[in-house]
Amino acid sequence: MKRCLVYHVGSIGDTLVAMPSFAALKKQYPDCRFDLLNLSIVRNRVHAELYGNDDLFEHKTFLLPPENKWGKLQLYFDFLRAVRREKYDALTCFSPVLPRVLTKCFRMFCGGTIHHVFLTPEMGDIPLWRAYFRALDLPEEEYTFPLTTEELEQGSRAAASLETPLFAFGIGGNQQACRYPLERYEALITDLKKNGSFTPVWLGGDADLPAMERMQKTCGGILFRGTLRETIAFLRQCRCYIGNDTGSLHLAAAAGIPCAVIGSAHNVPPHMWHPMGDGHLVFRHEIACAGCEERICPKGDPAPCMTGHSPDRIRDEIGQWLNPTEMNKLIS
Repeated sequence: MKRCLVYHVGSIGDTLVAMPSFAALKKQYPDCRFDLLNLSIVRNRVHAELYGNDDLFEHKTFLLPPENKWGKLQLYFDFLRAVRREKYDALTCFSPVLPRVLTKCFRMFCGGTIHHVFLTPEMGDIPLWRAYFRALDLPEEEYTFPLTTEELEQGSRAAASLETPLFAFGIGGNQQACRYPLERYEALITDLKKNGSFTPVWLGGDADLPAMERMQKTCGGILFRGTLRETIAFLRQCRCYIGNDTGSLHLAAAAGIPCAVIGSAHNVPPHMWHPMGDGHLVFRHEIACAGCEERICPKGDPAPCMTGHSPDRIRDEIGQWLNPTEMNKLIS
């Protein structure tokens, strides 16, 4: 049996957009054993939970980003230990750039082939999840995030006592340049509720809790606080997601619900982090500094490309989601 080491750089969203291609790779080469070596882009391993119920990888190793030169040496040591554990026939790197030191180590100890899988300029302006399929020369296939029956039942029970429809909102995020002003969310929800009733569900991490509590106080709804897998299971019960380009967005896309992304213009190319799947709405306000790739906008907080989004326009676009008939057309 051949063995392949998959090197992946990323955290929650990065993992979720890569998992469909991981599954397609496993299906295409059923006689190959795949191991995972993941380097997080933040100093935690919370996304490791997303691999809790799959058969994609025989062995999984999760590494944290180095904080200094000694941490980088530790990273190289951990990589060497991984590649010396098995005699791999191939290394497939899901990373923005091909890691030179790590690939040299791989050639030295394994001597197998090396593949770089990422979005290249030749592919044009397409989402990263779609670029992975193209780089691997694999046909795109519909992907369902693997949840257990128990997890699905827990998600259904958590939503059973709430007034439907449920609209999930992701109002936080680690990147200041990607956060839409809270007062504009308040205006948007006020307008949406004039056209129909729904229960807001506020999503986010620990750092987003003050904003979530503020929104619950002014707009009602509930705060949903669960593990990543519990969140995906609960989102299956929601009609849609509305919010920033953050981890919550990709959890909602993994749950298979339509998403309305109030996006920053800092991404290059613009479609790179669009959620996987079809039927989504992505709002982008182009300004002179679009494509800056800044995580913190040098022009202020909120970023001008975020304040350029009109709540009225967003309301008009997603107002159809309050209509079950229109929503069924969108999903089908």
